[in-house]
Amino acid sequence: MTAILNVVKEDEVSVNPLLIQFTNGDVNTESNDHLKFTLYKSSNTEDVRKKFRRTLVAETNRMKYSGSNFGMAARSSSLCK
Repeated sequence: MTAILNVVKEDEVSVNPLLIQFTNGDVNTESNDHLKFTLYKSSNTEDVRKKFRRTLVAETNRMKYSGSNFGMAARSSSLCK
């Protein structure tokens, strides 16, 4: 089953801050001037478990970073080694 995510428009973004950690590493600070962020949210608003799903993608010319608040990467036990 595939999750359907929609782009969150700038005027729909809540004022709540986002705290993110990308699983594929830190964002290269040399590319900060060229970062493009896109926030996606689940289109399923009826399922309580799915309606709060978010994915944030940060893109540079060389790399695409993605972080989400669901799935295996979002579980706190996966951060412990």
